[in-house]
Amino acid sequence: MIAFVPHQQIDKQKWDHCIAGSPFGRVYAYSWFLDLICPDWNGLVEDDYQSIFPLTWGRKFGISYLYQPFFSQQLGVFSGTVPDRDKIHAFLTAIPESYKFIEICLNSTNEVSNGQFQVFSNKTFELDLTGSYEEVYRHYSDNTKRNLKKAVDHNVTILREERLEDLITMFRSNQGRSYPKIKSYHYSRLNVIMVEGIQRETGKTYIARDAGGSICAGAYFIHSNRRYVFLFSGNTPESRENGAMFLLIDRFIRDHSGETNLLDFMGSNRESLARFYTGFGAREVRYPGIKRNRLPWLVRWVKA
Repeated sequence: MIAFVPHQQIDKQKWDHCIAGSPFGRVYAYSWFLDLICPDWNGLVEDDYQSIFPLTWGRKFGISYLYQPFFSQQLGVFSGTVPDRDKIHAFLTAIPESYKFIEICLNSTNEVSNGQFQVFSNKTFELDLTGSYEEVYRHYSDNTKRNLKKAVDHNVTILREERLEDLITMFRSNQGRSYPKIKSYHYSRLNVIMVEGIQRETGKTYIARDAGGSICAGAYFIHSNRRYVFLFSGNTPESRENGAMFLLIDRFIRDHSGETNLLDFMGSNRESLARFYTGFGAREVRYPGIKRNRLPWLVRWVKA
């Protein structure tokens, strides 16, 4: 039986136990992560937390809706085994009618067909780290190898530094201009997520410095369920000339090759980023999103 459970009634210990025991669990689905990206999240729970589905919701003009919070990629149904289509359908049917607008992403094991929802497909890219560094490197593209040489020639160095504020500032000053929907409070939440990850010993930061010692690129990775997630990164225009981000990712791969883990690049549908990720030998993985609009007709007209 699937039940709707409001936030204050969720047994977070049982919730997290379900995510930890799921072979396809994602860090975004743990209660502590959800608390930071959507403090009042609710949940759908099957039996005694056998399977779960986080409901990240908001309210606007008195109307409740489900949305995908920034810095989370895949949510949906999680359980100890891969759920079949019938179970996914049962969970989607159990979403309360009070959510008049829904636009969320499920995870890559959740198969959905068009019906009660509009279904769309997203890309992420995953790199298997179980082989040796030499084995992984053999699958690098020629362009990636050229950029690694360029970074070495420019005397770029990679360090493990927890320069979280510098990383966020670097992103906001450069790439952030292309993401106007990310507001100041989102960056504040991101900083708290990264600090929490470091305190839990699951998060780590890599920083690239140029020949003069200035920071020119950085990235934050977070680990759970045998998966490192490339959660956030930033770089300066100079890094495009000196290959810093290529060397940074290569250093991370060197450090973690031979582990029974994946590196999840967390996207993207953008072709330029897809080329960057596949240049390290990452493979494309699809995950579904769903959308449904049951807003009152007047609100639909205004929204349009």
